Amino acid sequence: VSYARGVRNLWIAEGPEYKARQLTAYTADDGQEIADLAWSGEGSTVAYTRGGSANGKGEYPNPLSNSSGVTQSVFAIPVTGGEPRFIGNGESPAISPDGKTVVYIGKGQIWWAPADGGKPAQQLIHARGSAEELRWSPDGSKLAFTSLRGDHSFIGVYTLASKELHFLDPSVDRDSSAAWSADGSRIVFRRIAAARSFYDHPVRQTATEPWSIRVADAKSGEGREVWKADPGTGSAVREMTAANPTFLGRRRP
Repeated sequence: VSYARGVRNLWIAEGPEYKARQLTAYTADDGQEIADLAWSGEGSTVAYTRGGSANGKGEYPNPLSNSSGVTQSVFAIPVTGGEPRFIGNGESPAISPDGKTVVYIGKGQIWWAPADGGKPAQQLIHARGSAEELRWSPDGSKLAFTSLRGDHSFIGVYTLASKELHFLDPSVDRDSSAAWSADGSRIVFRRIAAARSFYDHPVRQTATEPWSIRVADAKSGEGREVWKADPGTGSAVREMTAANPTFLGRRRP
């Protein structure tokens, strides 16, 4: 994402020369952010969010006081260039491995639409709580996500073909940062023990249960703990700036 004279645009560079070229052609100094870049699995399309998040009153950033109003929207654009395709109003897109479908978050719910923008977006899942952290399974048949429920959260798995939704190893704790195994059979995620408020655990390092990493069967939902921080100083989660801080590697033969 480039920011030049108040205008934000996407640029791309391809190997082996990696000579940068401009991908989008926005020209207005309108204060609208570009974020949440997401590649399709085969690398032919990039999805992104344009526009800032709403405040507590549901108002979107509008530095120019545009009387027509502004919104936060998801777009997709081929790496070869062209006009961005409007996907829907929302944020945090994720493109399916085959590059055909975009899922994103709109007002806390999960929506989906064709990556070519040919059909209007539809709500994919109707569920309690607020969704975030969308993660496609390697074969594109399932979608994992974090379901925020106030003082706790779950890892949900939705199967597209059967429209079945279930939650992995649910508890009263805060689960997040799901990552699929290479074969799509397991999901690893982070668990932060329940506390009186979200900020209790990071601040009161020795007074709460240390955080842990768990692995669950993506089909049955049964999970087990595979690692846990030592009690005391250092037992609190420290966030990092990354698309996903959790990974599940391949097992060596």
